[in-house]
Amino acid sequence: MKKKQTLPLVLSGALSAVLLGVMDLFLLPAIERAAGGLRCFDLQLSGYDFETARAFVQALSAQGRQLYLFAYLPVDFVFIAAYTVFFVLVLKRLSAPRAMVVWPAVLAASDFCENCCTAVLLCGFERLSPATVAVFGKVTGFKSLMMYAVFVALVISAVRFLLNRRKVRRAA
Repeated sequence: MKKKQTLPLVLSGALSAVLLGVMDLFLLPAIERAAGGLRCFDLQLSGYDFETARAFVQALSAQGRQLYLFAYLPVDFVFIAAYTVFFVLVLKRLSAPRAMVVWPAVLAASDFCENCCTAVLLCGFERLSPATVAVFGKVTGFKSLMMYAVFVALVISAVRFLLNRRKVRRAA
C-alpha cells in the first residue's frame, strides 16, 4: 500500500490510543474519585437507571463535575472522531463488507449522543424526569452494543482477510 493511504490510518490509530490513554489513566479515575468511587456514565456498559444516575450526580463534587464537562467530554469528542476514522480505514483495508464499514459511524453517533446526554445530566439533573434519564441510560447501553459490534466486525474482517490472503498465496 502507498504511504499516503497508510498515514491516515496510522495517525488516527495513534491519536485514538493517546486520547484513550489520557481518558482511562487520568480523567476517568479522577472523576470517579470525585464521585466517591462511583462509575462514570460512559462506563455503565449496560446503561443506567434513574437511581444510578442520581447517586452519581449527587456524589460528584463540583470539581469532578467541571473535570467531566470541560476536560473529559471535549477529549472524548475528539476521541470519537479519531477512532471512527481509524475503524473505518481498518475495515476498508481488510475489505470488510460495506455494511460493516458503516458500523463505526453508528458507534460514533451513539457515543456523541451519549456525551450530549451526559452533559445534560451534569448540568440539570434535577429538571429531568426518570423516563428521560432512562432513555439516556439506553443510549449508553446502545453505544456499548455498537462498540462490541465494531470489534466483532474487525475480528471477522481480519479472519476473512487472512483466509483470502492464504488462499491467494496457495493459488500462486
